[in-house]
Amino acid sequence: APFEIIPSQVTYEVLPQGEKTLIQARIFDQAKLAPLLKNLNALNLKLSYFALSEALIKLFDHFYDKPYFIFYPQGQDFLVTLGYQGKVYLTSTVKKSLLDIKKIINYSHAYFGAPATKVFLPTSLEQNFDVPGIEKSVYTDSQVVIDLKFQSNLPLPVAGIIGLHMENKKNILPIIAVALFTAIIAAVIVWFALNQNSKLTDVTDPKVAMITPIPTDVLDVTPTPSIVITEPSKSLKLQVLNATDISGQAAVIKEKLTKLGFTSVNIGNAPQSATTNSIQIKSALSSSSAYFTSKVSDFATATVTDLKANSTYDVVFIIGTNLKTGTAAPTSIVTPKVSITPTKTATSTPNPTPTP
Repeated sequence: APFEIIPSQVTYEVLPQGEKTLIQARIFDQAKLAPLLKNLNALNLKLSYFALSEALIKLFDHFYDKPYFIFYPQGQDFLVTLGYQGKVYLTSTVKKSLLDIKKIINYSHAYFGAPATKVFLPTSLEQNFDVPGIEKSVYTDSQVVIDLKFQSNLPLPVAGIIGLHMENKKNILPIIAVALFTAIIAAVIVWFALNQNSKLTDVTDPKVAMITPIPTDVLDVTPTPSIVITEPSKSLKLQVLNATDISGQAAVIKEKLTKLGFTSVNIGNAPQSATTNSIQIKSALSSSSAYFTSKVSDFATATVTDLKANSTYDVVFIIGTNLKTGTAAPTSIVTPKVSITPTKTATSTPNPTPTP
């Protein structure tokens, strides 16, 4: 839900990315946090918090060493986290909409120069996730914590918080681990009691009933992605080539480009068939590739390659999928016709019999 942003309480981190610098901001809902802090102070308790996304990244970093996405269920929605080498680069909340999923995956291009191709999915999202070029790994909470040698009944975020405490402390004594786990369980009980209008005499603020704390993630920190999209000139020369056997697909993309304001859009058939969508763009306009992948949804996950500088067109769109389903379009197989030439049969000519 929307809430007032207090500038003095916004934290941020500068992330250098080659020639670009991204700013990762963290914004807190002070209206919900203040009553919780007041009651914790009344109980002489100290507040420690971890972002849910940070806890998840610490766990899944053990399974993959390149940029990746995690989809974690939260009610009817999913928390999407982009992580790499223990860092959280992007978090967002999405529904099961395939278009929203494609857009959020394409955002990774701004951080790493290419979209992340690895996704960890819960079983509830596996059937609805059909994004070409993405490697899917389906997980369950219990299996992940078992693989990382935690107790199987630990919720996934709790295991991640324990992992944050134990990082760089591989030789920690078992008694310290038990004490830490006990402290977390105690904190969960206190938060639950506060949310259920505990009858403790020192806790009187009625606003606590409005707070719905997540035991393993006291504060949901959602950084706003800083993505710079360069809008190209509308006078660029564009070409749309249909590399499938489905008629009319190039005209569909032309209509979308025309609605975006482009005045020079040519269409035709590609000389070769293809099974994926791709974009060829002149290197001088490479900064505009993110504009086309974000504005033309059919090319959200398209491969972007360089176009020759002396090409007649500035950008070429090649269609290799069925635009209605998003899947690879079948190509026809031409069966050569065999021509059979009949063999001539020799005919014998009888010798004339002389007339007597």
